[in-house]
Amino acid sequence: MSPSANVKHLVERLARISEEHVYEVDEVKYLDARTLALVIVGAAVCTDAPTKTFQALVGSALQAGATFEEVIGTMLAVAPSAGEPRIVAVAPKIALALGYDVDNAFEND
Repeated sequence: MSPSANVKHLVERLARISEEHVYEVDEVKYLDARTLALVIVGAAVCTDAPTKTFQALVGSALQAGATFEEVIGTMLAVAPSAGEPRIVAVAPKIALALGYDVDNAFEND
């Protein structure tokens, strides 16, 4: 498939997603599992997902081979788009998902 045909195929696929409002994560063939999992964590940061969602998404990212540093790096990478208040709100959720005892950290200050 030529580059222009590939781009056309991708644009058509995006159009179908917006029309159908559904897609399968397994359909994303252009990213490896680790990168895809980190992108999904980044999207969750931008939408201030619930704590349980972060636990599942971060767990999936770690299972796909991401490191703690990459999860935090993903959060920092989306910070300019998400905004400082969102990052502050999400940071404890990410920390909990990484196994960090947030309550204990505040008690020892």
